[in-house]
Amino acid sequence: MSMTKEFSDQVWTYAEQIGNHHGVTRIKPEDRALVPEIVEILEAERFFKCLTAKGGVALSLRAFAANEPEFTTPTGRKWKPGITAAADCPDTPDGYMEAVKLMARKLPYTLVLLVEASESSDELIQRFASVNLDARLVILE
Repeated sequence: MSMTKEFSDQVWTYAEQIGNHHGVTRIKPEDRALVPEIVEILEAERFFKCLTAKGGVALSLRAFAANEPEFTTPTGRKWKPGITAAADCPDTPDGYMEAVKLMARKLPYTLVLLVEASESSDELIQRFASVNLDARLVILE
């Protein structure tokens, strides 16, 4: 899909950084207003699913997994990726990572988890940065 809307260079820079960098990206406080456009680019142009962790990381991951998305193949067959087990993730950095790993293996797109800096922990950031999986962590400072 090609984008007809014009975005600032700064928005494109963040989208490229998130799209090309496995691990953790930080969005500066003064750039927070750019987040909706960054998400728009990632989801439309780059085959990413952005999940904003509102009310806590575990709650957001559980809600997404419990309301498992349904997809339609080019032949018209409907299927679900089988991520409901991630809804049982413990409310710990290890639990978050297990849920993200499961989703990264089964979803047909790359999961981008957007987390408020106040709701993230150094432990979560370190775990995310130390594994190579098809998911991204974005810290909203």
